[in-house]
Amino acid sequence: MNSPLTLNPGGIDSIKIVASTKYESGIAGFSLCISDSTCFVVRDLGSGSLLKAITDTLILATGSAFPITTGWAELKQPAVDPQFCVKSVLPFSIVGGTDSLELIEYSLQYPVAESYSSIRLNSAHVSVLDSLGKPLDPDRLFDRIGFSVSGGTTTYQPFVQMYSGSVVFNFSDTGLIIDPGDGVVLQLVADIEADAPYDHFVLLAAADKALLLSDATDTTRNPGFSPASGCGASFPFVTGITEIFLPAGRPSIESQSLPVQIAFPGQTGLTIFNGDLEYDSPTAQGDVSIKGIRGQILKRTTAGLSPATGGEVFDAVHILLDNQLVASDTSLVNDSLLLPLESDHDLVRGASCSVAITCDVKNGATMGNYVIRFADSSFIDISDKNLLNTVYPTLAGQSYPLLSAEISVSSASLEKSFTNYPNPFNPARGEQTTIGYVLTEDAHVDIEIFSITGKAVKQIAMNALREATSHRSDVWSGVNDKGREVVPGTYFCRITARYGSGRVESYRRKIAVIR
Repeated sequence: MNSPLTLNPGGIDSIKIVASTKYESGIAGFSLCISDSTCFVVRDLGSGSLLKAITDTLILATGSAFPITTGWAELKQPAVDPQFCVKSVLPFSIVGGTDSLELIEYSLQYPVAESYSSIRLNSAHVSVLDSLGKPLDPDRLFDRIGFSVSGGTTTYQPFVQMYSGSVVFNFSDTGLIIDPGDGVVLQLVADIEADAPYDHFVLLAAADKALLLSDATDTTRNPGFSPASGCGASFPFVTGITEIFLPAGRPSIESQSLPVQIAFPGQTGLTIFNGDLEYDSPTAQGDVSIKGIRGQILKRTTAGLSPATGGEVFDAVHILLDNQLVASDTSLVNDSLLLPLESDHDLVRGASCSVAITCDVKNGATMGNYVIRFADSSFIDISDKNLLNTVYPTLAGQSYPLLSAEISVSSASLEKSFTNYPNPFNPARGEQTTIGYVLTEDAHVDIEIFSITGKAVKQIAMNALREATSHRSDVWSGVNDKGREVVPGTYFCRITARYGSGRVESYRRKIAVIR
């Protein structure tokens, strides 16, 4: 010893034996042995004479006895660079709120002999950017982060850790060990915030801190990476752009109540459905696409509604969205109505569109009353524009099945087409009856209401010029010419048409007023 250990009376001290190994050694390991007391040389500090400090038969203060042998010190070669391959496992698009989303996958192989030290994986660092390279806030994008090994259970961190603008994925307190001859497939994983304020992101793994490794034996040493054969990726590594979509919400359809539509064979453009599709939501939601409408054509009989062959009644049925023709069904096979749009009609949150269905009545159409039945919320084919799953609209203020306006196909004559609906009706409930009729040529029309005794009650139209078509714009709300409600009972509606040729037609119908 260059500087001998000095002990004063009553003093206590210790001796530590250390050794430095060669960088490369041909032995696998070693231990040290102190065979007996002669290995210790003790002298009197004053005289320099040798002292007999201990004997081989005494138990030392440490509890050991001679020979004293250390444990086995295994010698390892310093860890070398592992082989790696990195790839993005991000999809092109995801939904806000996606959990356990795999981000980046590292495949590491350590094909060395057992004489080399193991490798410890300590952490990975990833930067979150937009497509222009601008940093994004990972804490607003990720709800939590973690990792999985070879597709196993994901280990999540208690919070999203940041360092120098990068997200830090820590591989536990002790790290992940890769022994010589082994390998590991490591996936970086994250849960996406449901209300992430970004519509896309990319990930960057920089060369200097993509993966932080250390020699498992000598933690002061940090190996690098060696690209695996056949792997074209290198650092810095950038993923492709991943779009973030919000799931679409449910639009609301509100249908307007329409009276019976008086129609005659050959009539075109008859409106049988009017509604509004509203897509409003207090929270951010994705776009929806309207793809078409489907329904069932029914005929009213004494037994109720029964299926009718659409081709025997209509030449075509049309859809108009915001007054634009977007689809037509001219085949009308059996009782099915199928109206697929030629191209999707998209709605963003906060938007709305009007929905109308019109029909062209066939020449020679079978007389009778018809309706189109919409069974449930699937009658409007709507899908999430980005996720493509089906979206079912809500129905405002009504219930399914939903019926179109009733279509009364009658002969193109005033006598046979003259009708009113509903009959009876209740003015006390805000009801009114619509008077419908068909004119085969232009005429001046009088429409009057009389009591059962023949007393004039209400003039609805007097000498009004009306075109040759079907009409349903004249209504009676149950009041007389003085604006007072009439008493319940039976009344008559008389219509008189005077044509340019001098011909005059006049007919009447009973109307029942109730309360």
